[in-house]
Amino acid sequence: MSSVLILGGGITGVTAATCLARHGVEVHLVERSARLGGHAVRFGCKATNVCLRCNVCVAHAAFRAVRTFPNLHVHLQSRLEEVQMFKGGRKLRVKVVPNTNRHADSAATAAPSTAPAQVPQHLDVDAVIVATGFAAFDPRESSVYGYGRVMNVITGLEAEEQLARQQVITRPSDGQIPKKIACIQCVGSRTEEVFRRPEDTNYCSTVCCAYALRMARHVFHAAPNSAVTVFYMDIQHFGQDFDSFWRDCRQQIRFVRSRPSEIFQGPNDTVLVRYAAEATPDKLTGVSEESFDLAVLAVGLRPAADARTVADHLGLFTDPCGFFGNKAETAFADTGCDRIFVAGACEAPKDIASCIAQAEAVAARVLTTL
Repeated sequence: MSSVLILGGGITGVTAATCLARHGVEVHLVERSARLGGHAVRFGCKATNVCLRCNVCVAHAAFRAVRTFPNLHVHLQSRLEEVQMFKGGRKLRVKVVPNTNRHADSAATAAPSTAPAQVPQHLDVDAVIVATGFAAFDPRESSVYGYGRVMNVITGLEAEEQLARQQVITRPSDGQIPKKIACIQCVGSRTEEVFRRPEDTNYCSTVCCAYALRMARHVFHAAPNSAVTVFYMDIQHFGQDFDSFWRDCRQQIRFVRSRPSEIFQGPNDTVLVRYAAEATPDKLTGVSEESFDLAVLAVGLRPAADARTVADHLGLFTDPCGFFGNKAETAFADTGCDRIFVAGACEAPKDIASCIAQAEAVAARVLTTL
């Protein structure tokens, strides 16, 4: 029986694992945290009177399906430590050890748990799929957003967790549903001003427009009297029905084409957003200041914290931003080894649907390779 090691138990890794297991491949799924699910398990449904295709329900169904395959072995709280090639590069001997970082992905507590399988001292596999996901930008790296200092400033991921837990978004200060919300786009993306090397953040994270607009429409649907303002640079198109979706958004949501220069504490736990207003025929551009009940930061996607370590163990190529693989004209990034594949947000920022699609494509490629 052919065997494959998959690193990462998020939606990409789980999708690839079930695809391969369904075709009789012995799969070892290695996840560094105590639960499967990655980031997707923390997301909440954003449906209004219709499904907005956020694919959260699809991800949860995929996580439940893991239990149905006896040839799919899950190794929780484990990590890759060593890789050796033998048999002329046709086999890989990998060493998987317990993960000593007990705090890794500790927020993923809502995922369906799977009892950890006993990891042999070594595993001999025919291929490796790297699906280690992403890390969210920490807005504390840039003081202008007020995150951690201003009470009612939260990240998009924290808003997602609220939706998953209670189906509504509330203010941390008092637990009340906000009547006036600011959504701030491109936080930690498309900028050279945040810390680390400029190229680490001077790219579009791709998914932020989609999740922010779906969330904004959900907020308006749940509370029609609410006022939602989106501060943006430009809007990335997404989905097959984007035009009609975008038309509906503009009818319900206010859009301000400006990047806030500062967010700070206002009276009565309000959030003050300072920004450069757009020029109009009867008004020159100038600095404006507006009060909101809540600000939601659409934080960008970065390579996972251990991406460099994984790349070193496997000898993987990385692109200038730190994501895995040299990008090619095909759906498959060049890893430098024809037995090692990458998929999902560790290869480039992706939403759930794109992660699933690439995981299925990579699984099919692995099957043909084997």
